Amino acid sequence: TALAALATPLAAAPTATAPDIAALERYISANLAYSPATRNEALRRLPHLTQLSGEQAKFELEVARILALSNNGHSALFSPQWTLRYPRSPVRFGLFADGLFVVAAPSEQSELIGKPVETINGRPWEDLRTAYAEYQGGLPGFRDQFLVYFLETPAILAAAGFGETDTLELGVGGRRVRVTPRMSPYTDELEALFGRPA
Repeated sequence: TALAALATPLAAAPTATAPDIAALERYISANLAYSPATRNEALRRLPHLTQLSGEQAKFELEVARILALSNNGHSALFSPQWTLRYPRSPVRFGLFADGLFVVAAPSEQSELIGKPVETINGRPWEDLRTAYAEYQGGLPGFRDQFLVYFLETPAILAAAGFGETDTLELGVGGRRVRVTPRMSPYTDELEALFGRPA
């Protein structure tokens, strides 16, 4: 698919190169999901990517922002691949009709499981949900499938202006909890999709 075709080179290349940006320009020009106005805006943003070549998370978020201008859920940077390259919170979230909850945690923080999440890095989690729409297009129900990858990855949140790269501060069940992110175990399924990171 177009999504997988875009995700593969981004997974393999941690920094922007001229061929990467040229490939993205071709993709935008050929993608019928863009309106003339959003295509022009996406193409206008491309040169900025060269300034982010040494800042991987900011580069990826800018690519995600450019793709989200199409407002097509399948024209997107595949956010689950963030788990391959960035430390992730070991306290995991689940989004339900009545809010965001902790659904998994390491044994030393197991008392958090089932508790509602109120804030992430000092911001109501709903604010971060709204901010994520800038990086993932499509209908809200589709977009929400990928929200937790944004919320659980401190480096990505920091690149978006929400917190620090090496920690996550949560308001959970009326408590403040500091979480140290960890690299996730690599899986064969993700390796088959994106290749093993260098």
